[in-house]
Amino acid sequence: MKRVVGFIIMAMIISCMASGCATNSTVGSVRDEEGVLRERVNLFWKAKTIGDWDEARTFVDPDLKQELTPYFERLKSKRSNAEYKSVHVKEITIEGENAVVLVDVAVKLIHPMLLSLPVQQSQIEEYWTRKKDTWYVVMRKPDVSEFFERFGPKEERR
Repeated sequence: MKRVVGFIIMAMIISCMASGCATNSTVGSVRDEEGVLRERVNLFWKAKTIGDWDEARTFVDPDLKQELTPYFERLKSKRSNAEYKSVHVKEITIEGENAVVLVDVAVKLIHPMLLSLPVQQSQIEEYWTRKKDTWYVVMRKPDVSEFFERFGPKEERR
């Protein structure tokens, strides 16, 4: 009986040592960190797709929240002209406290003038940062002038 008890205690000690090594392994922690970030990204996109802008705002970098408050308030007051058909986190690249996340998104525009358009596929590159062991999306305030530069009327060429 003493041998069995001794064997069980020795097995428990070895098991604890092995799990401790696995917990502190670099490869395991990188995989775990990617899983944590993937979950945060999915929760952020879930909030965005259902229009829960108060919840989505909780995922924004705390240093940028104040600056983005008017943007989120506008989003809350407007009806969306888009219906998300699918959102899929395609790739995550973590480098220290920063990460780049590629998200595949399929969107159907539901504005009456655009109903005949097919579902639009796009890939969005997001930047995330880790602060105090929590991942936050880095958003910048929308810049209307950038939109007009890209899609507005072109200057006439001589």
